[in-house]
Amino acid sequence: MAAHTDYSGLKDYLERVLTEGGFPDVLRVPIIARREDHLARQVSSERRQQVYCGISAEPSYAEPVHVCLATDHHSDTVTEVTFDIDSIVGFASSLAVAKQGVRWNPTQMAVSDLQSSLHLDPLPVQYLDPQGRSHRALRAVHEIPHYTFGRLTGFEDISLILLFPRLYRKEQQSSRLRDQDFQI
Repeated sequence: MAAHTDYSGLKDYLERVLTEGGFPDVLRVPIIARREDHLARQVSSERRQQVYCGISAEPSYAEPVHVCLATDHHSDTVTEVTFDIDSIVGFASSLAVAKQGVRWNPTQMAVSDLQSSLHLDPLPVQYLDPQGRSHRALRAVHEIPHYTFGRLTGFEDISLILLFPRLYRKEQQSSRLRDQDFQI
C-alpha cells in the first residue's frame, strides 16, 4: 500500500475484469464447462495479458494494475461456534437395520475403523482382574473390543460395528478381538 498510490483490492479487481467483459465467468454459471465450449479461445492473448499480468496494450493503462491483498482483509470478522459433522452414529439392537443385506467382512481388519471416541460418552465394560474378581468401568467406544461386521447393502458408507463390552481386558493393547474370541 505504501509503495503504490494507485492500487486495487483483489475482489474489486476481479469484479472489474468481469464487468469489462471478454472473460468467461465460470464460477457463476450453474453448469460445468465442456470441452466443446472452447473457453480458452474466447479470450484473446491481449486480454489474458491484461488480466493476468496487469499489462494493457491501451495507452491509458501505462502502469500495470497493482493488486493489494491487504485491502480485502477484514479484521472485524465475528467468530461463531460451528459444528463439524462428518459422521453419524446409531446403536441398533438387531440386524433388522440391514433389510437389504450386509456386505460381510469374514475376517477382522488389521487396523480398526474406530480411531476415536466419536464424541460419545464412555460405555460400561466388565472385566476380570488376575484374581478372578469382576470389575465395571467406563471406556471410550474405540477402546472396547469390537469387530467391523460389514457394510449395509445399498448404504455402502454405513459400517456395522459390533461391540463386545464384556470381552474388555484391562491389560489389552488394542481393541481387536482375540483370535479365540473371534473364532467363537
